[in-house]
Amino acid sequence: MLGPPSQPSAKHQMDQAQPAKTDTNKSDKSAAIHNAVARLVSIFARPNLAEPNKTRENTEEVTAFCMRILASRIAPTAATDNNHVVDTIKKRLTRRDKSLKDALAFTSLCFTIDNSVTTFALPSDNILTRKWAIMHFLHTVSMQTDLLDRRENPLDDAFAVNGLKSVRAAPEFPKLPQVFPDATVPLDDTETADPIPKYSNKPRGPCNGYYLIANTKYPSTDVDKMMHPSESELLRDVMYIFQDIDGQYIKFNPTLDIFVLSDKVWVPPTTCENLRLLSEVGWLYRKVKSVVSSWSANSSAPEAESRGRFNAFAPSAAAAASTHTMEEGLIRQGFCAGIQKELVKHFELIAQLENQFTKSMEPMGSEQNVPSSPSTEFSAKGLSLKRLLVWIHEPLQKLRLIQVLVDSSAGLRGGALLSMVHGYMNHGDPFVQELVEGLLKQISAPFFQMLKRWIYEGELNDPFQEFFVVEDANVEEEAMWRSRYTLKNEMIPSFLGRSVAKKCYLIGKSLNFIRFCCAEEAFVIQRSQELATSPAGLLEYGDMAALEKSVTSAYTSISAHILSLLFGKYKLMTHLQALKKYLLLGQGDLVQNLMDKLGADLSKPANSIMRHNLAGILESSIRASNAQHDDPDVLRRLDVRLLEVSPGDSGWDVFTLDYRTDNPISTVFPMQSMHQYMKLFTFLWRLKRVEHSLSVSWRKGMTEYTSIRNMADMRNYFHTSSIVLSEMIHFTYQLQYYILFEVLECSWTELNSYLMKRTGDLDQLIGAHNKYLNNITSRGLLAATASNNQNLFSMLIGLFDVILKFQTSLSNLVELAEERLMESKQRTSRDYENQFLKRISSLQDPRLNAKEPTNETLKDRISAEGANMDDIAKTYRADLQVILEALTSHADINLHGLRVRLDYNAFYKK
Repeated sequence: MLGPPSQPSAKHQMDQAQPAKTDTNKSDKSAAIHNAVARLVSIFARPNLAEPNKTRENTEEVTAFCMRILASRIAPTAATDNNHVVDTIKKRLTRRDKSLKDALAFTSLCFTIDNSVTTFALPSDNILTRKWAIMHFLHTVSMQTDLLDRRENPLDDAFAVNGLKSVRAAPEFPKLPQVFPDATVPLDDTETADPIPKYSNKPRGPCNGYYLIANTKYPSTDVDKMMHPSESELLRDVMYIFQDIDGQYIKFNPTLDIFVLSDKVWVPPTTCENLRLLSEVGWLYRKVKSVVSSWSANSSAPEAESRGRFNAFAPSAAAAASTHTMEEGLIRQGFCAGIQKELVKHFELIAQLENQFTKSMEPMGSEQNVPSSPSTEFSAKGLSLKRLLVWIHEPLQKLRLIQVLVDSSAGLRGGALLSMVHGYMNHGDPFVQELVEGLLKQISAPFFQMLKRWIYEGELNDPFQEFFVVEDANVEEEAMWRSRYTLKNEMIPSFLGRSVAKKCYLIGKSLNFIRFCCAEEAFVIQRSQELATSPAGLLEYGDMAALEKSVTSAYTSISAHILSLLFGKYKLMTHLQALKKYLLLGQGDLVQNLMDKLGADLSKPANSIMRHNLAGILESSIRASNAQHDDPDVLRRLDVRLLEVSPGDSGWDVFTLDYRTDNPISTVFPMQSMHQYMKLFTFLWRLKRVEHSLSVSWRKGMTEYTSIRNMADMRNYFHTSSIVLSEMIHFTYQLQYYILFEVLECSWTELNSYLMKRTGDLDQLIGAHNKYLNNITSRGLLAATASNNQNLFSMLIGLFDVILKFQTSLSNLVELAEERLMESKQRTSRDYENQFLKRISSLQDPRLNAKEPTNETLKDRISAEGANMDDIAKTYRADLQVILEALTSHADINLHGLRVRLDYNAFYKK
């Protein structure tokens, strides 16, 4: 017989209580970890203020995902290296924030954690002891957060390169109201419009919008009373909305800009979702068609009569281009033709789908002699909503891209429109590249027609200002090369490139220059005939390398022909040498002859000088110098010109030589360059005048002033004047040597070395000549500015005036000295006469005892002129000292050498 059960021992009770305690500790620890993860996720989560419930749901979903990761047995593949994970996070923060603010804050936090772990005695199970695990977890969560911020398909953002729109984000999806109108509110003003049902759910989808809205939440009692269309009937409506035609159950609501499923129809939620996805094709087609129709002049009427007809919206590309409004331009017409060509393919697809739909509707039991239901027959055939979703995928991507291109083309025209479309050739998807390439061939056809006329005939056939070359017909023929044609950078297509476009621009401009300025019509005709022998497909979108090679070859040959004309037929080199000899005073014997013969006339007031007298002196000087052997055409162009007269001007201030140029030489020597030549001549002529005046004074001082220099009261004046005169001559000679040899000759050598190559184009030749003039102007002190903003040119002109004043004062002093010498000779003659009278007569002659009068006025005049000359000498030295200081601080190293030669013995530093 069994006895009562024995009581469990104390040890047994403790063994049973131990697992319960362990389970409690584990659940508490799990709850703590869950709460910590939830708080961490809430920090990273971005709240949605409009839908707080959705934010909470997303946070709970992410928290559950993190807990599943923590509970898994998956070990991280990264090495447990604290320094490596810290460096990885620093690099990522640095890439995200170039200011390094976040990276520095993270470094400070890591340093604080390291100090806290080493300073305080924390429990062994403290979470800070697992630093690598914390860092690796935070880094992983941050990476996942960045991925969630991106789109569902990262390839959708591939269009966002170089500022291009994304395929998914570019279309303007319809914005639905957060609260729909009541069921009694009609869709529009028509009586046949269906009411909009009131929805409990809020809009969702990309950009907070749908392509189709439908109600799937009705009470079960109402569902039985509603229509239940079959899949074939819904497919028929889908075929209609693909063509922008309202179906029996699906209609377009223009107020909401969306397709609406009738509220009298009930479809399962899965079927409704398939309809929503398929309706995007119809919505995109409607958008594209509406924009293209606005570009077409006669498209609205045919479309109104084309509901359900395939050929109504499928004209040929040529016919479509002819119906476009001319306001948009030829390239916009080509764009419209290319889009309509793609829409023709869209209708071809619809025709194929309708064929499949018709086959699906054929009775299946007739072949097998077995009964079958319509739904079973239809689903067993080729077309269904799900199959349609698969087949429509590629056309859907094509419509998306076309919509992106249409939206991006707003406000663009001509070459800018071509550049926008060509930008999508950078996409990595071959399907996208193929579609864009096909469109570009249509769009670029008018552009290449204009380019062909321009580079082969020089004619600009651009009625809507779409080409990258703009013509100003009001510019005269003399300024054709510089001003008639302009390169418009924003109209250069990106596939052509700026360098190729500039060569094309120069080719057409050169052809017009040869035709109108050089009178070489035969060369242009020969060039236009080369079009017939050009390779097929050269001037169309495709092989840009072959086009660039052809353009470069034409550019080189035409530019070489222009240079050969200028240097051969029109003697450009002869004209350059003539300008150097006559306007830059390179013909020394002619300049010296002019200086000697024109001195008397140019010293007169400017308003009393006759130009024909100066022209006669110029002709006589030419016959008296080696200039008489020059080309008669050059001498015919050389003439005298008088500048504008100001009050107080003398002939020296207004006299200049002129060199007349005509087409095509005037293209290289325009009016601005000739003014620069005359400015250089004026400066060099003044310098030559100063040098000539000083030379005359020195020569007279060495020959004619000997008797005057020996006068006791004039010796000091002439000694001082000789010293100052030597200083002025040294300054003038050194300045003249610097300008004529170190500036003019060096610049001419550089220009001549380029001209001997006979390379480049006319623009480069003009640029080389302009560089030659600018070097002379800047290095020749005509435009040189010192560090203290003082103009060296004005200081030199002032110093020239001081030298001329000194020479005038010296001449006045010589006249006074000659008058004093004459008076002294007269006094000596009278003394001799008195002595003779004393010898031959004993009579008292009153003339013998008369006191010799003294000319105190003459002495005062000599003293005043001597003092004036001393003041001028002091002014000269002070001004020269200022110029030397300006040369010392100038940035041009060549002027430092001039400063050393002007004060080689540091005389002016004393």
